[in-house]
Amino acid sequence: MKTFMLATLATALLLAGCGEKSAPKDHDHGAPAMAAADHHDEVGEKLTHFSDQTELFVEFPALVVGQPASFVAYVTQLADFKPLVQGKLTVVLAGGNAAEERFIVDAPSMPGIFNPGVTPKSAGERELSLIVDSALGTITHELGPVTVFADAKSAAEDHDSHGHDEAGISFSKEQQWKINFATVEAVKGVARSSIAATATIKAHPDGEARLAAPAAGLLRAAGNFPHVGQTVLKGQVLAWLAPRLGGETDQATLDAGAGKAKIALEQARRERERMESLFKDEAVAEKRLLDARASERMAEAEVHSALARGQFGAAGGVGGIAIRAPIPAPGRWRGALSRGRAAVPWPPWRGSGSAAGRPAALLSRSMALPSPSSSKGKGSWSRRRRVEPTCRRS
Repeated sequence: MKTFMLATLATALLLAGCGEKSAPKDHDHGAPAMAAADHHDEVGEKLTHFSDQTELFVEFPALVVGQPASFVAYVTQLADFKPLVQGKLTVVLAGGNAAEERFIVDAPSMPGIFNPGVTPKSAGERELSLIVDSALGTITHELGPVTVFADAKSAAEDHDSHGHDEAGISFSKEQQWKINFATVEAVKGVARSSIAATATIKAHPDGEARLAAPAAGLLRAAGNFPHVGQTVLKGQVLAWLAPRLGGETDQATLDAGAGKAKIALEQARRERERMESLFKDEAVAEKRLLDARASERMAEAEVHSALARGQFGAAGGVGGIAIRAPIPAPGRWRGALSRGRAAVPWPPWRGSGSAAGRPAALLSRSMALPSPSSSKGKGSWSRRRRVEPTCRRS
């Protein structure tokens, strides 16, 4: 397992500026465009913070007691990554054993941009929060501790004691809002030592055998149809092929004829029984009873004839041409039955046919494939992984 910091995701290229301080739950944002060059020189803090619905990027100069400080706060709606066009923003300085101070701006000066003025009254370490009231509700961005200096000299000394690397390319919020651009909070996560991936495994050239139907006919099970991945042995009967009986007549046609004959026999038997009941009550003439009995005998004859024609291969599907598993090379084989150019899907249902010369089954030999070692030199192999071929279309 490896722990890493997930990179900021974006739908367009994000070119981040340097030298920014991050608030809790934030990430480097990139220096936004300044209203004027002198304002850029005054900026002391640049903070980014995410809530469930908004992203806040704020910049402001060092805070000094009694001196007005201009905040520039950019508020982005995470639903569409567009600027918040209406709302009220409140800057709150709290804690530090001093009274809470609030500074309010009732509307953005431009869509998404709020410019509250902050004049601190108490020096020391204060907790900074920005509260956004809008149609989204009341959202509080807690930015953590900031220092309010007692005088400008202390602020300048603190500023000079820190490095200020301004290298980088500016990509302001105003620029981001004009294009399809999205940002998300950078978070810590866990990376797995392995990942899931898809792959195609092909059988060795001499490890595959295709079983073709030697004649057109009906495929029948040899006990049970083999299933994908089943181990088969040399000479094992996989299925029986009952050839066509001539013309358009095949086993399926004969089976259908026998079924129809049985249905006709049942109808004739019920009609004969009905005529016997009516004749007993003297409701019909004897001739109608005799006709019903004759029809029943004719239906019985049709059933016997149909069963005789379909006797070949009718006893549980056993009989006909055996489709056997060949073993052209040593080893055990696993049957992977082709659904490709065969006339019917495998396993076929009773009554399915196969054309002559078409594949009836595909067999692949199972084998152990070597995998390269990550700890040994080039060309060495550390362990063997068993790979079982599966059903595929041809």
